[in-house]
Amino acid sequence: AQTGDYGTNNATGGTGFQGVVYIRVPFENKPKIKKNSYLYYRLNVKSSSYNGQYGTGNASVNIPELELYNENEKISLTGATYSASKADGSYAFDGSTTTVWSPNATTGWVQVKLSSAAVITDFRITTNPNSAWQSSALNSFEMLGSNDGTNFDTLYSGAGAHVGWGAGETKIFSL
Repeated sequence: AQTGDYGTNNATGGTGFQGVVYIRVPFENKPKIKKNSYLYYRLNVKSSSYNGQYGTGNASVNIPELELYNENEKISLTGATYSASKADGSYAFDGSTTTVWSPNATTGWVQVKLSSAAVITDFRITTNPNSAWQSSALNSFEMLGSNDGTNFDTLYSGAGAHVGWGAGETKIFSL
């Protein structure tokens, strides 16, 4: 029998089926195309209001923590840059609920530019652990994705059902 990179040639006296040649065919290991892979991710708050024990009305946007995930793995923010419609956008991504991104308005946006494009499957928002009324203010928002920072695709849109969050509560939004 002849053996080598291409298998065994049983036609020359090997064992098994007479005349059968097994060939190991090399394949290309191409990287998978990243579906919905973006460089920029933006949380766009369309409205925020309060409806609770202290009455109803408009409330300022207040995001202590925003995290991006691919499956159950948190997206690395090493080398990322941040921006916002107003205020310091990095506060929404700094891993601390004691710092807060707030544009002091009922609408606004905060975004991160990753060091390389990534796919997110969900995002998580943690509300202010010390303020129940600020935590319940976020009620209409979108998660957007872009590769140029100008043209955005809507990845998630939510309204109404997200009010009434508890202080310090983390909610997960799947794309």
